[in-house]
Parts: sequence; structure tokens; C-alpha cells
Amino acid sequence: MNTETLAYLAGAMDADGFFSIRHHTIRGSTTYSESIGLGQVSDIVPNMLCNAFGGTVRQRQRDPKWKPFFYWVASNKNAAAATKILLPHLRLKRRQAELICELRVSKELPSTERRAVRVGVRGTKTNPAVVAKREAIYAEIKALNRAGLA
Repeated sequence: MNTETLAYLAGAMDADGFFSIRHHTIRGSTTYSESIGLGQVSDIVPNMLCNAFGGTVRQRQRDPKWKPFFYWVASNKNAAAATKILLPHLRLKRRQAELICELRVSKELPSTERRAVRVGVRGTKTNPAVVAKREAIYAEIKALNRAGLA
């Protein structure tokens, strides 16, 4: 993909997109998932993003009086890969994108560094230092997005 197209898509993400981390706790185990997306009244840019980076495009219309809205979303590895490619061109949501990339680096650590605590005969738990780092990343991106900062 050429530089102009990447800059255009990054500008669209700065304006109408989001970079977020989802946080799920199941049976005492917490997972963190990268999530990015964009919503617009035209399907052109959401489809461009989907074609370039994967993910899905969905149409939504909350009220029959309103125009339909098109949403593109990508998660986990797709979101991290797209973020890494768009990052050099982002201006407003650059820090959120950097945090997505930091989370992906943490998730791709060798299992010997990620897993430290043995549980039962075969199980292991994630290293508490890794969990603390992921929680700090999650807290920072949540604060940035909540504050209304770009």
C-alpha cells in the first residue's frame, strides 16, 4: 500500500476511529485484547480498511430517520498489525496506537517470560510482572479515551 493511502487511512482513524483495549476476566484470569475501528456514514473508508487489514464491516441504523452507519472493526493480531502500519502517520491518536503495539509485544513474549507461576500439575499462570504491565497499558489507554483526548 502506498504512503498516500496509508496517510489517508491514518487521518480517517485520527478523525473517526478508535484504538482501544478490551479487558475480560473469566474464572480469575484476565485477558487483554487489542481493538480498533472506525465508523462513518459512507462505507468507502471502512471497506478500504477492511480490505487492507482484515476485520469486518457492519452496517447499523439506530433510527429509520437517520442515515445508516458503517463500522469497521478489527481485533487482536489484525488490530495490532494495522496499528503498527498506521502508527507513523497518526497524529491525534498516536499514544493510543503506541499502547496497542506495547500490548502486542507483551503478548508475543516467549512463554518462558510470560508464564511464571505453576498452577496444578500442568497449568501455569501469567507472570505477575507481565500482568502488571498489561494492566498499566490498559489503564493508560482507558484514561486517554475517557478524557476525550484524541
